[in-house]
Amino acid sequence: MDGYQSVRPVELFERRFTFEFGNANYDIADDGQRFLMVQETAPPVTQVPVIINWFDELRRLVPTDP
Repeated sequence: MDGYQSVRPVELFERRFTFEFGNANYDIADDGQRFLMVQETAPPVTQVPVIINWFDELRRLVPTDP
């Protein structure tokens, strides 16, 4: 097989790296010796605040009457 052999996998990184919208955020150099990865800097969003009746609150804060 042209000098290639199968070896046991080795973990290269301990940190999380982003994977968004079905695309891995990394690229490999043409020579195959280096690569660039975008490191995740913030924890993933697990909650999304939803504000109901916000229009009533806006009217209360910004009265339109002169």
